[in-house]
Amino acid sequence: MITIQLNADDLSNLRFAFSPMWELAASYWALRNPSLYAVHLPWIHEALTALEGIDLPHLSALITADGQFANFLTPIPDTPRPSFEDELERLRHVPTDVILQDVANLRVKDHAVPHFVDDPAAALDALVSEVQLYWQRTLAHHWPRIHAVLESDVIYRARLLALEGADAVFNDLHHSVRYEDERRLLHIEARFDYALTPGGTGLTLVPLLFMWNDMLLPEQEVSPVIGYHARGAGLWTQQAEEPEAALIAAFGAGRAAVLRQLTTPLSTSDLAERLNVTPGNVSLHMTRLREAGLVESQQLGKWVFHRLTLRGEKVLALFESA
Repeated sequence: MITIQLNADDLSNLRFAFSPMWELAASYWALRNPSLYAVHLPWIHEALTALEGIDLPHLSALITADGQFANFLTPIPDTPRPSFEDELERLRHVPTDVILQDVANLRVKDHAVPHFVDDPAAALDALVSEVQLYWQRTLAHHWPRIHAVLESDVIYRARLLALEGADAVFNDLHHSVRYEDERRLLHIEARFDYALTPGGTGLTLVPLLFMWNDMLLPEQEVSPVIGYHARGAGLWTQQAEEPEAALIAAFGAGRAAVLRQLTTPLSTSDLAERLNVTPGNVSLHMTRLREAGLVESQQLGKWVFHRLTLRGEKVLALFESA
């Protein structure tokens, strides 16, 4: 059992973030264990084809077939929405002592691990090149859609936190998580015992599509981070469907397509990407749909996210059942 003793400051510093590098590591493990990822099999087949004939020994050494990984490959995100380029730059500058410690913690004998021990700087350079190659061939072109699902999950849980509190967020993460509100004690079922006391530094929650275990808690001395399975993780490979003729007749093709996409909250840019239109075109449709009370919009930082209202959900259900 993993236990995390939180205090008031930890709860105030509860953060959500997602990470391209975490998804990269998780997706690589999925490629090595495809039988565990039926929902991602189309992507797995595509990725294996894209990587045919390519050897990634350093990446393979740090993400083992039995689920171990080197923590320096998946650091705590330092911003809520880091870019792949930002995280790759962090990887380039991992200190040698951190590399050696993390590699020493891997209980494997792999042909690439000695390279990290004998010449950490050269091994790190090789790893960065492998990570770049892997990202470009398997994930870069999918990232907008993956990003949209992760963003939707964060919006859902941030709303849950604001309306119902931390206990609702923790107890909604996974069946293995239990939170004692009065004691501020978080329990996570695990095959080992481990206790953490952040002491006010907070807790970071990271949603993942390619979750490689039920729950993930990298060992961190301070500010622990929990990876969990994102809601709607199977939706990102779905292509936009053509709205039914009746829906198009009632609202027009553009607004009908927008309504069909908003079964999960999406930003203006995400909608534009999915529908292959300009953000301005999306904004025009959104104005009319808001006037009709079918969607609502919310500003989060520099992004504007849209979701169906209860009326919008009922209208969409009505046309789908017709």
